[in-house]
Amino acid sequence: TGAETGTGAGTETGAGTGQEEEQEQEQEQEQEQKQEQKQEQDQEQDQEPEQKQEQKQKQEQVQEQDNEQELEQEQEQEKKQDQEQEQDNEQELEQEQEQEKKQDQEQEQDNEQELEQEQEQEQEQKQEQEQEHEHEQLQEQEQEEEKEQQQEQKEEQKQEQEQEQEQEQEQEQE
Repeated sequence: TGAETGTGAGTETGAGTGQEEEQEQEQEQEQEQKQEQKQEQDQEQDQEPEQKQEQKQKQEQVQEQDNEQELEQEQEQEKKQDQEQEQDNEQELEQEQEQEKKQDQEQEQDNEQELEQEQEQEQEQKQEQEQEHEHEQLQEQEQEEEKEQQQEQKEEQKQEQEQEQEQEQEQEQE
């Protein structure tokens, strides 16, 4: 029985020692955990400026991207406006050229018409002159004829007179 008691006591004592060790271990673990937590906190505190720095860098990058995008958009806009302006200019130039062409054509038509009118007038004048000339010729002819007639009449009269004279003479002789 003594042996049992010994064993029992031993076991108990062992158990006691075991419990104490467990407690110590737990305490140590807690201590370690606390230290770890502290380290983590310290790290976090250390990291805070780093995080802030990262945040700042990120913001700067985003800002830079925004700026680049804005610049690209502005350039696109300018390019578009330039193109539109160029198109407008081309269109305006085309219209001006069309206008000039039209005016030239109209001018040409006017000139042709004017020339035709002048030619017609000349033709008319020529015809009138010809008619006048013919008329004059006719008049001259008529005058000539009249003259001839008068001459003939005179001749006839003269002959008649001579005949009369002859007759008178004959009568006288008788």
